[in-house]
Amino acid sequence: MHFRWTIQELKEWSNKELIKAFLRERKSSCTNMYSPLYKRLTKLEAQVDEEAQAYKDMHEALTFLVTGKREDGKYDRHDAAGFIRIAEGALAKTEGE
Repeated sequence: MHFRWTIQELKEWSNKELIKAFLRERKSSCTNMYSPLYKRLTKLEAQVDEEAQAYKDMHEALTFLVTGKREDGKYDRHDAAGFIRIAEGALAKTEGE
């Protein structure tokens, strides 16, 4: 199946969203979900999701450390250590690959 995107969509989508769309498009053309290609595309899609989550976690931790405010707008000094651990874990994931 071939998908078409508008210029507006291409401007609004992040690189990761576009990569995931390409992966889904290619996966939809596979007829055998047990084929090596399908499995590899599934693994790549999961990896993109993990990296996106790691980036989000790191952004949230850095926002908290800089502003003292969580994403939900609440202040909590006890969360700082947890956010630092999240940021360190996310950084380790991104540096390891």
